[in-house]
Amino acid sequence: MPPYGHRFILGNMPPPIGGVSTFMRRHVAQLERDGVPHSVRDWTKMSGRRRLAWMLRLLLDPRHMHVEFNAYETWTMVAVVLRPWPAHVLLRVHSGGPESRLNSWQKWIFARFLRGVDQLVLVGAHVESVLRTAGYLLPDSWAVQPAFLPPPPEDRPSVLATYGESGRRFLDAHHPLLVLQGSNAFRDGVDLYGSDMAVDALIALRTEFPRLGLVVGRPTRGGAAFEAYCAGLDRRLAAAGASNHMWILDGERELWPVIERADVYLRPTLSDGDSIGVREALHLGTAVVASDAAPRPAGVRTFVSRDQQAFNEAIRRALSDAEQPRASACS
Repeated sequence: MPPYGHRFILGNMPPPIGGVSTFMRRHVAQLERDGVPHSVRDWTKMSGRRRLAWMLRLLLDPRHMHVEFNAYETWTMVAVVLRPWPAHVLLRVHSGGPESRLNSWQKWIFARFLRGVDQLVLVGAHVESVLRTAGYLLPDSWAVQPAFLPPPPEDRPSVLATYGESGRRFLDAHHPLLVLQGSNAFRDGVDLYGSDMAVDALIALRTEFPRLGLVVGRPTRGGAAFEAYCAGLDRRLAAAGASNHMWILDGERELWPVIERADVYLRPTLSDGDSIGVREALHLGTAVVASDAAPRPAGVRTFVSRDQQAFNEAIRRALSDAEQPRASACS
């Protein structure tokens, strides 16, 4: 990072809680601990008036500015391209997904913006291929750097307190324990984060592991289509007599203390980037079973994406290995 002045950090802050917003929260907290002067700009939470004021400031302020992008935002990138004053621009590309799906004029803007970036950070090596396949020319200098930052252990009691008595009872009553970061995102009608696969795995493995439990972190239910999908999963569990073996951790609560306690972290995604959840689980000493939808770090058990039988078998093997004692990195 350059030594000069105030830094503007652009990206999504919780809520909702997700990979990028979790990184943003911890990144900003680290800047605060280090005494680095900064301001956060979350475009998704700004009114139209505040967005216009921010763009004009970025465009017209003659001071040498440091601007860090952690999300794609067309109009802020336009302001950077048009800015006549010096600025140091850092772009951190978390997956390459949004940038690869732009329309023609957005793609033109992003290509211009990319040429002027001073620091380009890709959170996984595969992001280079995603951007080049989409037709972008990368700067001569760029680096691969995972976006994972460790959870602060001192936050554990306050996060656990958000689970309530019912959540603590569930965690105490179930062993072994699986955990999944779900979502309300779909592609062609398929759950991108694989909550359906986790439910089917729970049903299939419960006869072998009678106290098996599944914790699913996901956004508060909303939207008719998502409600119907969730109701279908509930009916599937009820028909198998397994309703009390799954706990939905919604309401935008952090998941890492559950990951720390779990035996296996599940990542049966249809598509993915360098998952912060996967790296968090590895950091906490929890076994990981993930789809082969993206390159995975060393130590992750992978299976062919959307192959339910292979998924179940990978979990079974991980549970058998998880019987060995392990120590948490946050102890």
